[in-house]
Amino acid sequence: MQSPLTSPLAQNAAATPPLKGSFPLDYQQVCHLEMLQYLCCLKEKDGQNSECRDRAFGYFKCRMDNGLMDRDEWPKLGFKDLAEQQQQREEEEKAVVATELQR
Repeated sequence: MQSPLTSPLAQNAAATPPLKGSFPLDYQQVCHLEMLQYLCCLKEKDGQNSECRDRAFGYFKCRMDNGLMDRDEWPKLGFKDLAEQQQQREEEEKAVVATELQR
């Protein structure tokens, strides 16, 4: 009997890297809270990712902000709508801060 590694099928199978490449593990647990929030949401929503997109967005944002994954455009990651909402919130917060500073 041949081992799976020496079978004719294994010789034709070439390992392909993931599309986004590899990224470092979060050994310092910088994004641990965001990860837990996302995983808890998935558990509560019976694995329905669409119900937890905001948590996934927060997790990816944390990873990008902390150099744990390459920065990518939000639309390419499927988060165009959430990125626009966040940008609008940040602009509103900046306007509030600017108003407070002028007082």
